Amino acid sequence: MQKKQNVESIAIVGISVRTSNKNGEASVDLGVLWERFYLENVHAQIPNIISGDIYCVYTDYESDYTGEYTAIIGYKVPFLGFIPEGLTGCLIEEGEYLKYTIRGEISSIADVWAEIWANDSVLNRKYGTDFDVYKEKSQDIEHAEMEVYIGVR
Repeated sequence: MQKKQNVESIAIVGISVRTSNKNGEASVDLGVLWERFYLENVHAQIPNIISGDIYCVYTDYESDYTGEYTAIIGYKVPFLGFIPEGLTGCLIEEGEYLKYTIRGEISSIADVWAEIWANDSVLNRKYGTDFDVYKEKSQDIEHAEMEVYIGVR
């Protein structure tokens, strides 16, 4: 299920990786990034976290979903004034987004992304910032509540 929604800019601080969807690179790189996120207890390194929702932001696109991009896993903060050493900050762009809401197994988010890529030519994507939100109240891998936001023109 998708709907168009206006999103105000959101400051995120977390850890990042530069990756690509070619040859399954993103699956490996993002898997390693998620592992680091939990092993390094990133939550404890970020001051002034606004909520326990986890954000995965996709930004700095080289071109479209077939090119390189930066992925950042982190938390919403009030502003980007202080970014601890070793962490990355980014600003989710204000604007129109297509919002997909997913409930169920956490792996089902991959199906939504496959659908997005398959329909890329008709979605009129901006390739500025896109992001996933993993809701704090349901971060159980079998009963997750997630949202995917795709920036559109």
